[in-house]
Amino acid sequence: MQKLSRHSTGLHALWACLALSNFAGCFVNKVGPQLDPTHLMANPMNCAFAYILIAGVLSPLLPALTLLLVTSKGVGTPSAVTNLFSLPVFKWFADITYDIFIIHPLVMFGMWFVLPPSLWYYRKRLLRIAPAYYLMLVVVRILVAVLGESKSVPQHVRLAFFGPLGVFHTDVCKNTMMHNILFAHNQLPAAGCYMMTWSLAVQMQFWFTFPLALLLLQPDKPGFRDRVFWSLVATIGAVLAYRAWQVHETQLWLKMPLPLFAPPDPETLGMLIFLGHHEYFGTLSRLGPLCFGALAALLVMDSSCTRKLSRQSRRLHALWVCLILSNFSGCFINKIGPERDSTHMLSNPVILYFAYVFITGVLSPLLPALTLVLTTAKPPVGLSATLARLFSSPVFKWLAEITYDVFLVHPLVMFCLCLSWSSDLKESYRPLHRKVPIYLLQHSR
Repeated sequence: MQKLSRHSTGLHALWACLALSNFAGCFVNKVGPQLDPTHLMANPMNCAFAYILIAGVLSPLLPALTLLLVTSKGVGTPSAVTNLFSLPVFKWFADITYDIFIIHPLVMFGMWFVLPPSLWYYRKRLLRIAPAYYLMLVVVRILVAVLGESKSVPQHVRLAFFGPLGVFHTDVCKNTMMHNILFAHNQLPAAGCYMMTWSLAVQMQFWFTFPLALLLLQPDKPGFRDRVFWSLVATIGAVLAYRAWQVHETQLWLKMPLPLFAPPDPETLGMLIFLGHHEYFGTLSRLGPLCFGALAALLVMDSSCTRKLSRQSRRLHALWVCLILSNFSGCFINKIGPERDSTHMLSNPVILYFAYVFITGVLSPLLPALTLVLTTAKPPVGLSATLARLFSSPVFKWLAEITYDVFLVHPLVMFCLCLSWSSDLKESYRPLHRKVPIYLLQHSR
C-alpha cells in the first residue's frame, strides 16, 4: 500500500488511459456487410495486438485497477468517488443484479418468441428509448444523493436544480422515481423528477396504447384505413373540446396577460398548476399533435392519397407558408405582462377561445404534420423537394442520431456549466431577478 501511494498520480493516469482505450475501441467496427482488406483489423499485426493485448490485458485490467483505487486507502482517490459505491442505490443494484442475470434469458425469450409479430413493435421502441433513459435515471439518482443537499453546491444553483420546480428536485427524485421508471411522471405535479422528460413519458404512453387501439379497429377487415382515419379525427375533436373546457374552467381571458413578472399570487399559481397538469404536461392534450402526425403518416402510406396530394401541390404549399407565418406571428403577441389588462387582445373571450383551441390545438400541430406530408410524399416538388434534400443530408442524419442523447444529457450539461460559472452568473443576472418572469425562468429547462 505504501508503494501504491507513492505512485498515486501514475495509477490514476493509467486508469484514465485504460478507460479512454476501452471507450475508443467501441468505435472500431468488427462487423460489416462484407470482407474489407483495407479495414484496420485486416492488418495481422493490428489484429493480433487487439485480440491478445487489448482484449486479454487492457480490458480486464480496467475493472481490476478500478477495484484497487476505490477500495485501497492512501492512493489519493477522492473520497466522493470511494463513497459513491457505498450509496444505497448501488447497494440496491448489487442485491438485484444476480436475479436480473438469472432471468434475463427468459425475458429475451418472451420478447422474441412468445410475443406475436404484431407486438414486436414494443421491443423496438423499448430498445430504442429505454437503455439510455434508464442509464440517465441512475445518473440522476446518484447526482441527487451526492449533491442534492450538499453544502459544496452554491445555494442559488442548488435551488435552481434541486429545489422546488427544479429539474432534479431532491425530495421528488427520492420519493417518486418509480413513476419515471414506468414513464408516468408527467402525471405528477411539475412532471416529477427529471422533469424535462415529461414529453418522453407522453410519447411512450402513446406508443404503448396506439397499437392496441389499432388492433381494436380490426385491421384484418376491409375499411381499416378509413376506421383509423375517422378515429384519429374523433380523437382530435375530443382534444379540442378538452381544451375548450380548460378555458371555461379557468376563465383565462380574465387573467390576460398573465402577471408573471413577479412571483404569482395564490389564485394565479393555482391556475398555472391546473393548466400545467391538464394542458402542458397532460397526455390527453398532447394526443392532438400525435394524432395529426399519425394522419400525416396514413396519407403518405396511401398511394392514391399521394397522387391526389400531388395534384394539389400549389395549394398545399400555400397553406404551408400560411401556417409558418401564422405560427411566427403568434410569437409577437404578448401572453405575459406586468399586470392584467382588460384592453389586451386576449382579454376578449372569443379571441382567446379561438387562439387556445383552434390556433394552438389545430394550426400549430398541423404545420409539422403538413411538413411531413410534403417532404416524404413521392415525389416531393418545389420548395418541399429542396427541404426533403436538406433533411436527407448527412448533417441532418447525424443530428437525427444524436438528438435523443443530447436531449437526455442537456440538463446535466447545464448543471455543470452553472457550477463552473456560478459566481459570475450570480452577479451578472442579479439585475434580471425583478425583470424576467419568474415562472418562465423556472420552466425554461
